[in-house]
Amino acid sequence: MNKILLLVTAILANLTIAFGQTRNGIHFEKGLNYAQILAKAKAEHKPIFVDCYATWCAPCKWMDANVYTNKQVGEVYNSRFVCVKVQMDKTAKDDSLTRFWYGTAGDFARKLNVNAYPTFLFISPENTPLHKVSGSLDVKAFLQMAEDAQDPGKQYFTIIKNFRPGKLDTAEEKHLAWLFYNSDKDLAGKMAFDYLSRVPQSTLTNSENGGLMIGFQNNPRVLDMAIHYVLHYGLNHNRAFVEQFTRQPAMMRLAADSIKMFSNAETGKAVNLRFIVALGNDTAIRKFAINYIDHLPEDSLYVRKNIDFIGAFTKTPSDRGFDLFYHHAERVNQVMGRGDYAENNVVYVVNKTDVKPIIKASIATGIPPNFDSLKAILSQKYDAVTAEKAIVNAMVSWNNHLVYDKKQSQYWPDLIKARIAQINAFRQDTVKGGMQIHSVNSTAYDIFLRSDDREQLNVAINWMKTVVKDNPAQAGCADTYAGLLYKTEQINDALEWETKALRIAKTNHDNDNAKFFANGIEKMKRGEKIWLEKEYIDN
Repeated sequence: MNKILLLVTAILANLTIAFGQTRNGIHFEKGLNYAQILAKAKAEHKPIFVDCYATWCAPCKWMDANVYTNKQVGEVYNSRFVCVKVQMDKTAKDDSLTRFWYGTAGDFARKLNVNAYPTFLFISPENTPLHKVSGSLDVKAFLQMAEDAQDPGKQYFTIIKNFRPGKLDTAEEKHLAWLFYNSDKDLAGKMAFDYLSRVPQSTLTNSENGGLMIGFQNNPRVLDMAIHYVLHYGLNHNRAFVEQFTRQPAMMRLAADSIKMFSNAETGKAVNLRFIVALGNDTAIRKFAINYIDHLPEDSLYVRKNIDFIGAFTKTPSDRGFDLFYHHAERVNQVMGRGDYAENNVVYVVNKTDVKPIIKASIATGIPPNFDSLKAILSQKYDAVTAEKAIVNAMVSWNNHLVYDKKQSQYWPDLIKARIAQINAFRQDTVKGGMQIHSVNSTAYDIFLRSDDREQLNVAINWMKTVVKDNPAQAGCADTYAGLLYKTEQINDALEWETKALRIAKTNHDNDNAKFFANGIEKMKRGEKIWLEKEYIDN
């Protein structure tokens, strides 16, 4: 009898989960159309909460996994709202009920301007829209949204209907501007400007108010306010602030006019050199920088701050920096304390001017580049070492295009070979910088997932042995190392390193990766082939 009771309980629990009721999280209604949802909301005297999502939306999936399953979220939303999920995109796999909701989804998109995902709607039982917020939220913000949705003073659709400048409390107005940043940039921008125009000018570039001007710089009135602030208080006191407006021509004109007034001595100050580099994409500022470099005395070239500055503005073989890096590499490297600094700057220019146009043309025509011919040309134009480095970069670019853009997975072996050659050519496995570590780890992980070549696996193991030694707090690197060890039948060592990865993730409160690593440990113990691409995608 007890066994039967337990079986029935288990079946009911599974059915409950299958039909949208999680034990601790939000209960989303299933099997009802929108008219039935409205009827249910009227009967229960509750507003409707709508999660507007898309099947391809990563933040939507994050909400599913990390917020909707939360016990407190479930208690609040289940007690206050009738909850429903609405798929906003269309796929070939959609069932009949999803297709039946297409019309409602279209109405939400057109009438309520739902064009970002996830978007959260709150609608009255009488079908009156109350509140809207877009973008993923953590548990705390998601719970606050439930409060805001039932407060007429914070409801989006009430505010947009009744908004009048100068009426809202300033602290509340700042919060609302950020709240509606994704949902309605026009309204949010008006609120941001209204708030900023009402606070003391001296407070405009404190961390919060400055952040508001930066965040809403595409609003013309906010941008104008930021420009006037810089004009009033001067460029020297606002370098970091101005650096956040590099896409605003009006701010860049202001910066360029100020920079042109620098004397050579002022320009040569480290703080000003860094500032000019930060704004270097602006044509006028770049022109000023190149002129300054061209007139630097020879004895000023071999200074670290000047070499950094010259490197930032060396884009073509005709630039003065190219001659410096190509013909005086040893002296430059000695100043910079790196044995490959000058050479890497040379390869960057060669890639930009000689290689990328070839790859671009091949992508346009679909005809693979002739790497042997290109290598011969580059060797004659420059030298064999420069040509070799440029060619491995070209091979990586071309095979990236085939694998990622063209989705031709048969080229994975070619891409892996090219990336191994690239890492070896640039000695990225011996460099401790963040980008190099990421490149090595990423390539090693792809070898783990997609290569059965023992020589390649051992190469990746040797890389990662160094990487995890130099980066003991990087959980992802430990996981990659563990996977490679496991694939080469070094089971005990693999379990040890996957356990380290789990420990690091827990220390960092990285719950998603902790679950992933714990699952990896269990799969290793069961002897499963965890490198299979299907397994990787499923997890």
